[in-house]
Amino acid sequence: MTAPPEPRKLLVADSFRVRDHADVAQVRGFAHHLARFSGTVREAFLDSLSDTAAHQHAQRQAAAEQKMRDSLASADRDSALIAAQIELPDGEATRLDAFIEQARHRIAGFGAGFPRLELWRTASGPEYALSLRPMPQLSESLAMRSVSGLKLTQPDRKGPNIGTLTALNRELEAEALLLDAQGRALEGATTSLIYWADDSAESGHIISNPNRVRSITESLISNAASRRLVGVAPHRRRTGGFTLGAPTPKTLQQSEVWAVNALHGIRPVTEIDGVPLSAPVPGRLQWFREALDRCWETVASLPAAGPSGEAMFSEQRG
Repeated sequence: MTAPPEPRKLLVADSFRVRDHADVAQVRGFAHHLARFSGTVREAFLDSLSDTAAHQHAQRQAAAEQKMRDSLASADRDSALIAAQIELPDGEATRLDAFIEQARHRIAGFGAGFPRLELWRTASGPEYALSLRPMPQLSESLAMRSVSGLKLTQPDRKGPNIGTLTALNRELEAEALLLDAQGRALEGATTSLIYWADDSAESGHIISNPNRVRSITESLISNAASRRLVGVAPHRRRTGGFTLGAPTPKTLQQSEVWAVNALHGIRPVTEIDGVPLSAPVPGRLQWFREALDRCWETVASLPAAGPSGEAMFSEQRG
């Protein structure tokens, strides 16, 4: 008896808010989103190889990856940049580049919305897809509820767990605060966390545990923090960068907490597990929101298509 084909499965996804600014489609940190998608696609292809081939492939990549690590000046190395060095099977790099090029023009043509780049595993092989979705309702703040013991597939990758996490948020009627095995905060179901221990400019923290989705919005905000001048003239200095932390929900309940993502930007968390949090420091929140708004990048300006004039991937409009 022939085995039934494996169900279609989402392997990689990357979504972001598109705004229409003077008839030009823009995305915050768009180049970073494309780099993350491209790098994660490469990771997914590496995972799909057989054990023997994967081992040989990993050996060939080891020297290149180590060189990349050594060349990065920042201690907070972006693994998406390292993943971008992974070689794709013959012809797949060209196919990926063509998908991204066509997708960016279709995103620009669609205008304001919340599109998603996708890589699916299908019975006939990997398939790229673009979901062109309208803009959902935006919000200024949110509540969180702690969830422990949740088993996720490749928790550091955006895509495989979207259905599970969406259903969880719907059940909780709040943003799920995911905890690790030790009961420490990892991230929100759809957000990354930044928290402030007090009102000072140098008390900002990000989560140290790498077993979570790499957040573009967190990275943009962290970069802004590292360039921020703090202190009083003439002794102002650029020491406002974030430090790494591993907070418990109780620690977060005693802090100012921001939940950040590519759709909503920065949203203060109003409560965790029913405990109200302190109101955000207004000047600080405003500064970082303005810094994030300086990261809008143009998506594309002209339409594009494949040689036949048709899209070279599946497209869905929601």
